[in-house]
Amino acid sequence: MAYTFSTDWFTAHEQTWLEHVVPRLPRPCSWLEIGSHEGRSAVFMLDRVLSSADTLVCVDTWAGPFDGFAATDAELRFDANVAGRAEKHKATSLDFLAASVLAGRQFDGVYIDGDHAATSVLTDSVLAWHVLRPGGVIVWDDYGYSRGDQLPPRLAIDRVLELYGERLTVLHIGWQVIAEKYR
Repeated sequence: MAYTFSTDWFTAHEQTWLEHVVPRLPRPCSWLEIGSHEGRSAVFMLDRVLSSADTLVCVDTWAGPFDGFAATDAELRFDANVAGRAEKHKATSLDFLAASVLAGRQFDGVYIDGDHAATSVLTDSVLAWHVLRPGGVIVWDDYGYSRGDQLPPRLAIDRVLELYGERLTVLHIGWQVIAEKYR
């Protein structure tokens, strides 16, 4: 299948995912992606990791612009690239995650790559923790990201690692941080 992307912020992380994320996923698997943009990471999961028995849930507002990048046609590209192979939710991460917590929904893996403000990353992380099954994997993107007018994701990620440290194992720290929840 031919895909159309205007940016590539994901390919550099594929090998890290193949090493630290993929081997830990059960079958069948339920994977949640917070922040999908054009669907590049979703396509990776669909084409290289997940099977038809697995579930991929993608959450994004597709509102843009974000972090100085225009999001023109990002949702249209997502729709074309993912082509109905994922459960799409056009919503804020807060709304989706809060509803998922209340509904008791659970996931085997969560990828957090939505709003890059530390407060949003912290909120997404705490709520995602509640929908992540024990043994599940959580991936945070943009650990090294910084923009002068907002607190960086690193502050939130570090606090989560500190506060939940007795209940997780850190598997990788780089531009992305990967951890496994064990209780």
